[in-house]
Amino acid sequence: MIPVNETLPGKLNALARWPDLGQVHDKRVLVFGFSPHWINYFALISMVLVHRGCRVDFVWTPVYEHDNADVVAHAESVREIFEPAFASVSHDRFRAFNLRDLPMAQLSDEMLDEVRAQSREDVTHFTREVKTDPERDAPRLFGRRQHYNHECMASLLSLFQKNEYDLVLEPNGKVYEWGIVYRLASILGVAVSSVESFRCGFDQAFVHSFEHPAILWNEETIAAAWKANEPHIASDLTRERVRKLQERFDAPDKDLSLQFCEGGQADTLRERLGLDQDRPIVLLLPSLGYEKFYRLEHYCFRDGVDWYLESLNYLAGRDDCYLVIRSHPFPYGDGREDPMNHRSSGEIPERLMEEHFAKLPENLRFISATEEINTYDLMAIGDWALCYSSVTGLEMALAGKSAVVPTSIHYNGKGFTRAPRTHEEYFAAIDTLLADPSRGRLNPRQIELAQCYVEVFYYLYPSPFPWNISIGGFLYEEWPLERVLSLEGLLSPFMDTFDALVERRPHTDAQKLAELRSYLAAIAGSAGSGDFASTTRLLGHLEEVDFSALAARYPESSAHLVQRWTALAELVRGCRGAEDFARLAEATAQATGTEEWFAQELLKLRPLRVEQRLVKGTALYRERDVDGAMVLFREALDLDQNCAQAWNNIGVILHGSHQQDAALKAFETGLAADPGNVDCQRNYAALRMELQPTS
Repeated sequence: MIPVNETLPGKLNALARWPDLGQVHDKRVLVFGFSPHWINYFALISMVLVHRGCRVDFVWTPVYEHDNADVVAHAESVREIFEPAFASVSHDRFRAFNLRDLPMAQLSDEMLDEVRAQSREDVTHFTREVKTDPERDAPRLFGRRQHYNHECMASLLSLFQKNEYDLVLEPNGKVYEWGIVYRLASILGVAVSSVESFRCGFDQAFVHSFEHPAILWNEETIAAAWKANEPHIASDLTRERVRKLQERFDAPDKDLSLQFCEGGQADTLRERLGLDQDRPIVLLLPSLGYEKFYRLEHYCFRDGVDWYLESLNYLAGRDDCYLVIRSHPFPYGDGREDPMNHRSSGEIPERLMEEHFAKLPENLRFISATEEINTYDLMAIGDWALCYSSVTGLEMALAGKSAVVPTSIHYNGKGFTRAPRTHEEYFAAIDTLLADPSRGRLNPRQIELAQCYVEVFYYLYPSPFPWNISIGGFLYEEWPLERVLSLEGLLSPFMDTFDALVERRPHTDAQKLAELRSYLAAIAGSAGSGDFASTTRLLGHLEEVDFSALAARYPESSAHLVQRWTALAELVRGCRGAEDFARLAEATAQATGTEEWFAQELLKLRPLRVEQRLVKGTALYRERDVDGAMVLFREALDLDQNCAQAWNNIGVILHGSHQQDAALKAFETGLAADPGNVDCQRNYAALRMELQPTS
């Protein structure tokens, strides 16, 4: 964890050493920090947003409840570390507020209802039991949560009443005080931008949403990213990504693993568990019932506990299958020390099993969360699975096997799982698979869909970001604030994510070009005056910039950068007197050496720039902005006079405005450029028939 008292006061004031980007985002943002890690994390993010023009009101609280064992120590550290740090800040675009110092405003009936609803959810998270009625069965805990939540909402409301915020930025958006902030902002009509940590295919990423709490896991979470991946064709890169991700989850020494032992023992597992070859093996893979209770829809059952018990009753004791249950290993650390207190719940699979059976039925095998059996070995010997709120249904699909999943968990309904919507459909799916176990095997297309989904969810859906709250130190040593604010940081995809935190619409090429010019002017000034230290700081690690990817995102800005490299590099080479000159010389030499290559890359990207204009123009035409569409289609022709599709689209617009002769000419020109263009062929033939005189 990066102590905020070592980063915030001095570094906020040091922002003046960087090119002024105060024009980028003229927004007032309320940032809510809750728990030490998130306060530190959002303090770092806030400094970048302040540099990019945001006026940040940072609300933090020294008193908080959480659901893990170290809450007391953390709560004590909050006041000791953060209070003096925030008190020492003096910046015209950053204000810090201790939540407990704010006056409390009167809440409306609607707000009081939301406080009550959030408090009920909080009790479920604290007790880890979905069958507990919060108000009836845990009145003291519910009363305490209602008190804290009322205090939080009333204090924040007083701040909203005095300030007009463009948006709220916070973690999670769903549980505890984070949920209260989200609910209050929604009532007031203020946009909420929420962030959540994410275990994905690369470390420098998180998930972010303006549309819903970032922690949600339902089908809508990834709907847009999944649609953008159509027609879902798995490439060699897709399969390689799947392979690498599976490696990170499989063995106990891997960074994403939840397993307690090595895999690769499937061949001996049947014998170890006493499972003969005569009956199919059904896997029942329960997760924690409470964890995603409020994060997805429950199609066939009220909750995960009902699903678990009813599935158990339906399959236990039968002679036509084996039922193998694996309790999710997530809650426990390397030493099985249970840092999140999950064993306190009466609804963990182990406890429910003990209460349900004095003696296990002959066909049932139960494997506890901490038992040294690898879940992926179980998937290897299992025929098909019943899953609820974990990603095991997706992992089964990667193994070519069917999973019956009766919830709206994000991967469901994508073509590679069985997704019953009713109680009857759920048990009918089980009967179908028991009657013919071969139907539990997926076909190649279904496996390909699962592979594509892994690529989208774990590699394309997360937003690239320099700091990861789930990793000790946030990766800050690799990407300190100075590197994020350098020219390298400005040109990285990380900066696009910073912008996306406060702006729904993507950053434009023109906006990026204005920022780039500010930086290049500052670099030229410092280099020209011999200020080597400032030049080094402003440049960052330019050798790390992916120029090709940059050109794809911002072609005009990239072209300007190419034009300026030679003169800029000569100024930088003129700097003397610093020990690390060699590193800077190497970076600028590489940048200069890319000039010819990069110009060729821009030529290669011309078709991409043409395609971008065709897509945007078509979208405008569908929205009946004919003039705007025509401008973009003509820009496509400026880039490529032989673009038949652009000629076709222009012909369609001309025909719609009753300029038949001009439309005919456009279709003819398009066919001359590409005789095989189907749209031009069809539209040209139709217009010729239309122009023929009638007898």
